[in-house]
Amino acid sequence: LLLNAGSEFEFRYFLWRDVVSASAQRTIEGFGWIGYWRGDIPPFAALRTFSGPHQSALNAYLDVLLQLGIVGLFSFIALVGLALVRSWLLGANRRSINFVWLALITLLLVIVSAAESFALVEFGWLTLVICILKASQDLSWRARLGDR
Repeated sequence: LLLNAGSEFEFRYFLWRDVVSASAQRTIEGFGWIGYWRGDIPPFAALRTFSGPHQSALNAYLDVLLQLGIVGLFSFIALVGLALVRSWLLGANRRSINFVWLALITLLLVIVSAAESFALVEFGWLTLVICILKASQDLSWRARLGDR
């Protein structure tokens, strides 16, 4: 192909297929959270495609499914979804650069998580936690109780 994108898609497809089949062994609870994958711990040692060992599933949602199971995946999606909705409402209502930035960064993390596990480790996790905390702090039901 023109930019060799076919082999990249093929690489991700085989990795994601292997992650889904491995997560079927422990669907509810997963294998336990470790962040970056370690090649000496099962099932991560078995998840080697034609390019060798990996540090992540290259998809945050599949990474959470493998490590924390379906319960963790639903919790993660709910957490990120609430943060996205709250930050979007803040950005639309307050129209300050601070709140628009919050909505755009949260949206970016949600989209990038489909192609990378960046939001689950290091600076990506810190950014996600800051966005969640800021969105929940400024659009909290407790703040409305104080207004009465």
